[in-house]
Amino acid sequence: MLLFILLGITTGGFIPLQTSINSQLRNRVKTPFLVGTIFLIILSVLTGSGIPLMNGSLSSMPWWGYLGGIIGMICLTINIFLFPILGSVQTVIIPMVGQILMSVIIDNFGWFYAKTSPLSLTKLLGIILVIAGIMITIALPSILSKKLLLLNLLIKIRN
Repeated sequence: MLLFILLGITTGGFIPLQTSINSQLRNRVKTPFLVGTIFLIILSVLTGSGIPLMNGSLSSMPWWGYLGGIIGMICLTINIFLFPILGSVQTVIIPMVGQILMSVIIDNFGWFYAKTSPLSLTKLLGIILVIAGIMITIALPSILSKKLLLLNLLIKIRN
């Protein structure tokens, strides 16, 4: 189990790395997806899977199975555009709120063949704490900065 947790943390660490690199790639080649597409085609051929559009493996997917790649590309694209505006931390942290909320819904209802895990008070408390931590990470520096600015202004007025 520890191995899977470490794998998840490592994978999560790659997301800001990927977003940072793709943001720069977009500036240079105007699309970060060409490199990824070529890599996936090469990987499919090397692993013997073949190219999915040519081997018929996609025809047995449920209708919503096709949305995964589309949603992934939309999320990746939005992150690429958010990165230079929000910075790395906010670009990674803000979508976590959406990930947490959607994960709870998927688990609660067992959507997409997920193992059903009903919402409990303990889980709800954990979600609230995580979201509060995310909001503190995003908002607290700005609030403290404004208070410090106000404090400095009051000190100058006093003197």
